[in-house]
Amino acid sequence: MRPSIQTALTAAALLGCGIPAREGIPEDSRLVVCASGAATVPVSVVDSAGKPVEGATVVAEHLSTGETVEAQTNAQGRVTSVTSDLGTGTVRVSARFGDAALGTADVTWTCGKCNCTATPSIVTFTAK
Repeated sequence: MRPSIQTALTAAALLGCGIPAREGIPEDSRLVVCASGAATVPVSVVDSAGKPVEGATVVAEHLSTGETVEAQTNAQGRVTSVTSDLGTGTVRVSARFGDAALGTADVTWTCGKCNCTATPSIVTFTAK
C-alpha cells in the first residue's frame, strides 16, 4: 500500500521540524517544509501605572554583527521590529522616552531548521 501524497508531505513537514517521519516514506522523498516569516519578540513600554507609552524609541542591536533596527512604540506602547531576522545570538534591546534612558535587555535567539525562539520571549520597559 502506497502512502498518499498528503501523507508524504505531512510526514516530510514533521521530519523537518524534528518530528520523526512515518514508516513507509522513502528517505529520498523527505523534504524540509517550514513556515515562513520571522519570529518576533514583542517589546512594550509602559508608564509607572502600567499604561502604554506611545512614541518611545526602541533600538535592537545584534552584539556580534552590529546590525540594528530602530522603531517608535505605537499607541499600544509596542514595537514588533525585534525579529529573528537579526540572526542567531544575542541582541541588546534598549528603550528611550524623551531624554530618559529606560534600560536595556539582552534577547538571545536560538534557531533550528524550522523556527527561532527568543529568551526572554517578551520585553517590557517602564518609563518613570
